[in-house]
Amino acid sequence: MRRQGGVPVRGASSAANSSKPSRLTSTLSLHGQSRRSSVPRVRSLVERISFDQALRAHDCQASAKHRVSKGELRLKVRNGRSWDHYCLACAQQILRKDVAYLKMMLDVAAVPGQVLFAEEIPADGVQALPAPPDA
Repeated sequence: MRRQGGVPVRGASSAANSSKPSRLTSTLSLHGQSRRSSVPRVRSLVERISFDQALRAHDCQASAKHRVSKGELRLKVRNGRSWDHYCLACAQQILRKDVAYLKMMLDVAAVPGQVLFAEEIPADGVQALPAPPDA
């Protein structure tokens, strides 16, 4: 039990005694925007990806036949708490397929009343959409 001005104080939290402001009560994020906004932030369906240089030689994670040499540019994709690394040839295939799939999904979202079921969407993501009905 602490004393404040000679009077015992019960239940005072350590946050109340800290000279630093609480992280939870801060209203500005690192980017200067309010964290207490009532509007939810727009999330991304795209995982964290980037290109970097290999620090050591290793096999591509898509094909063991492809070798990434030390210093060579590679695609780096977040996979849970670790990273997957791909050679540029496989990276181009992966990116082309995913861009085509996202474009198809954008087209589906743009056509009101157009619903594709999961079994109608091919694994490669490439599909010609039917023409929208004339109104």
